Amino acid sequence: MLTRSRAINVTLTNVSGAPADIAIAEEIAPTTGFASFTNPAPFVLSDADGVHHVLVAIRDAAGNVRQLGQRTIVLDRAAPAATVTINSGAARTGNATVRVTINATDLSGLAAMAVANDAPPTIDPATPYASSFAWNLTPVAPGAARAP
Repeated sequence: MLTRSRAINVTLTNVSGAPADIAIAEEIAPTTGFASFTNPAPFVLSDADGVHHVLVAIRDAAGNVRQLGQRTIVLDRAAPAATVTINSGAARTGNATVRVTINATDLSGLAAMAVANDAPPTIDPATPYASSFAWNLTPVAPGAARAP
């Protein structure tokens, strides 16, 4: 599961019996910190982007505890990091078609990109992410107005 928010809701399915309490923790099976059972149950992930292992336990009115296992959640609040190189870093080109190389990383992977010649690109419509591709430049006449 992927999220951009630390605040999540843990939803349990196929819970048998009548749980009285629930405990949720990261990285280790919860044995303390039980609260009245709610479904879904709110939980706040620790403040570090990356992989979080969320574990859940329920307890009945007699005090019997059942560990329900874990779920892996990726917290990703940061934009992708990227560098762009055109024609292997050449300062100039005499060709209308250039080779664009993008070195990009992101916790949740890279799904789409936007490219434009002279205006801020928009992601809609999105082009699937590619690390290297040919791009056709659009010439601008000397003295012509450029997009803001």
